[in-house]
Amino acid sequence: MEGSGLGPGDAVSVILLVGGFVRNAALLMGDLDAAVEARGVPAQEVMEGYARTLSRLVDPERHPALSRLMASGALWGPEEPDHEFRFGLERVLDGIDALVRERG
Repeated sequence: MEGSGLGPGDAVSVILLVGGFVRNAALLMGDLDAAVEARGVPAQEVMEGYARTLSRLVDPERHPALSRLMASGALWGPEEPDHEFRFGLERVLDGIDALVRERG
């Protein structure tokens, strides 16, 4: 954080933000790994079951946009395994970059 132009309070907040994002991603992957191990099936099958459960829970009348999103398959499309992590981390870093530019 040295040389960023951020004060100590902002630097601590940035470190907590990045750490929290990484921690959450690790917890989600751990949950998925645990579900795969508990069921003894491939990760893809666990995710398909999760998708089916969500589809049953989303009411198209109350949440039409979410229902369309789920029906599109975009939530379950084939992507690189770390796509969501990289996407999220890049957005977090974009925000930190904006903060550094604003304060610097």
